[in-house]
Amino acid sequence: MDYQCFLLSHALSEFLYVLYFYTHADEKKPLHRMLLGATCIVFATLVYINYLAEDVETAKYHLGLLCTFGAVINFGAPLASIAEVFRTKSTECLALPLCLANFVVALEWFIYGVIIHDSFVKIPNVLGSMLGVAQLALFVMYPRADNPPRYDMSSPTLKAP
Repeated sequence: MDYQCFLLSHALSEFLYVLYFYTHADEKKPLHRMLLGATCIVFATLVYINYLAEDVETAKYHLGLLCTFGAVINFGAPLASIAEVFRTKSTECLALPLCLANFVVALEWFIYGVIIHDSFVKIPNVLGSMLGVAQLALFVMYPRADNPPRYDMSSPTLKAP
């Protein structure tokens, strides 16, 4: 099966997302560091897969581990604010749409992983689903105020101004 069309559309959508985020960020310097770091990780991964891996199966396995780690980190990222949620007894520092989207997307990918019998798809996404449930439970335990503050999108922790 040829995945080039899928990969190209995914790469284009990711590029547009980053471009949109970049154009709307107030502080560009932290973004430059993040983009440089992400570019270095992608470059190093491509070099390893194309030139250093012993064989294709080993490269696939190592790439699967790297992607699993990255997916779990991505799904758990909103929980970086968990101490503030417990301290303030409010979920104003969490983005409900992001937490809900993380849960739904992880659940969909987990179901797909079950269908195709791929542990590298199932494991991070079942963990992502559980983290999503934990994040959504925080919204039930600690509801927001009537008028939540606007968030500074340039801050990696999305703190209220």
